[in-house]
This record gives sequence, C-alpha cells and structure tokens, in this order.
Amino acid sequence: MAVLTDEQNDSCTLHLGTSAALGTSMGIENPGFDGLSLPLWTKTIKTIREQYDLDRDLRGHVGVRVWGLASHRGVMAVLVTRHPTNMIQYKVASDERAVVGFAIEDPDQTPDSGSLFAPNPEQSIQMAGNGKEKAITFLLSQCDKKNELIQEDQRLIYAAACCSIVDETLTSTHHLAQKALERLSIKSGADLSEEISKCANQASVIESKSLDQFDQPGSYLFEKCDICDAGIPWVSSTEAQCESGHLFSKRSILLELFHLELTF
Repeated sequence: MAVLTDEQNDSCTLHLGTSAALGTSMGIENPGFDGLSLPLWTKTIKTIREQYDLDRDLRGHVGVRVWGLASHRGVMAVLVTRHPTNMIQYKVASDERAVVGFAIEDPDQTPDSGSLFAPNPEQSIQMAGNGKEKAITFLLSQCDKKNELIQEDQRLIYAAACCSIVDETLTSTHHLAQKALERLSIKSGADLSEEISKCANQASVIESKSLDQFDQPGSYLFEKCDICDAGIPWVSSTEAQCESGHLFSKRSILLELFHLELTF
C-alpha cells in the first residue's frame, strides 16, 4: 500500500495492490466501500502485461505480480514481475528483472520527468557528491566486515573500487579501494596488480582484460561484452565501450546486479 498526497487540494488517497496485480484506491478523508475507485496504475500494469505477451507470443498466458507501491511528487510507482502461465517458464539472466511502472493519478496533471526526478531544491551538488562518496565508501568497507563473500558481492566491491579509481571526484576513497582490491585479490585469486597500482591521488583508466585473463582464477570480477566477449575497460563509471566498439550506456556489471526496467 501507499499514500498519495495532493498538496493543492490538501487531500490524501490510499492505494492498495495485491500479489495478483489487483488494485484499488480510496480517499482517506471519506473511507468506505462507496469511495473505492480503480487507480490509473492498474492501466500501466495492463500495458506491461500486454507488451510482455506480444514480445513472446504467449497468446494471453501472462501473469503479473505486484511487489510494492510508492508515491512521489504526485506520481505512483508500482513494482511488478511478469510470468508466463500454463506452461514451463524458461528464463535467462536478462529476463530476471523487475519492472517499475509509473502513473500520474491526476488526469489534469502534465507529465514532467525533469521535475519528477530532479533533486530537491535545497539539495546542492555538493550534497549529491557526498552521497555518492558515502555509497562507495560503504561498499568498499564490506571487504573488512565479511569473511565470506559470494561472487556477486565481490563483483560489486570490485566495481566500487574501479569507480573510485576512474572518477576524479572520488580520490579520497583511493586508500579504501586499495585495501578492498588487495583483499579481493586474496579471496578470488585474481590478478589485480594493475588496479592496485592505480589507487593514486588522481583518476586513472583501467585497461580491459585479455582473453587469457578471462581464463584465470577470479575472472568473474571482470567485465566483458555480451555481444562479442571482448574485454571492457574502465574509462568512466557511467559509460562503457568494449574493444570491438560496442557501446553501453551504463556499466554492465551494475546492470547485471540490479535489473530494473522503467516503464512510463
């Protein structure tokens, strides 16, 4: 459930969703059966279901589950997963994702994605930078707190260390990155000498790994192109391009760990 606040009319609406993708809403000021209505985010779920059906030619055998609701600046967000029904479900890694759908419940409101995702007016660029540094610092510190790290944890810590090395705004975290990489090298058996040597006071580029290095211990830490299997260097924390020229808008390792698809 989630509460959507209308600041102009000084009113609140309670939105309810079920695991079977059923939804309803009611005004908190006048609750009751007569006040129930169908929220617009249920139409968003319908669109998500229909698109999933068309893409896979499932002929209507599609189920949707709702996992959560949230509201922000007059917009409702719903987290759902899609599932084939009446058949065996075959999945690949790229399909293991949740979908976030957005719906504007006020029909008179004009969608403005710029203001929706913009930071709060009182939040400065310096505050945003501090938040990024805190997140990287937290991830790098996990190598000290956990004796056993699964591969996904190690890959995330490695990605955080690489972000620290290539981002000129994160030079203050280089000492933490060096310690984390040294521990990762021991835990995974990977050769991280290049990364450790670049934990200096200035931003550096981490070269892509060779085909031989992908056959060595700990190779699961490194990124390679899903299209051609070529190595991907760390030049930026937001964009990546493999040696063959395939361009990715975000770091692929982060996409593999956090599969999110935004649907408007």
